[in-house]
Amino acid sequence: MFARIGISTVTDFLDVTTLPIRAALGRRATDTNPRYARKVALITQAADGISLEKSVRTGDAASCGLAAVALIQERRTIILDGFPLEEVAELCFEHNYRWRFHNPCPSQNGYRFLIEPGKNLDGDAREARF
Repeated sequence: MFARIGISTVTDFLDVTTLPIRAALGRRATDTNPRYARKVALITQAADGISLEKSVRTGDAASCGLAAVALIQERRTIILDGFPLEEVAELCFEHNYRWRFHNPCPSQNGYRFLIEPGKNLDGDAREARF
């Protein structure tokens, strides 16, 4: 099958030549490259005060998102690796969680976020009354 492309100006030519580049840039690196898999890890405190990181799920965005929501509903402290900031902020806002960067520099998958349960507003109000 052949397609005839009518190019009348220089801008039409540039649009046709840059189409593959724009299409490639439109895709996210995390969707096309398996190296950028997401990771969900659980943080546990040992008796001697040492924090331990236990991997819960590594893989695609959908399965890691479900694992993160399940741990959030249990009110656990977790690490999200390779998640975009927008998704982390949305999860924290919906479930009353706080987030912060876990490492000052980005990992190979993007940024690592430590998210932990926020304060209970009703409990704080009761404590302030007494």
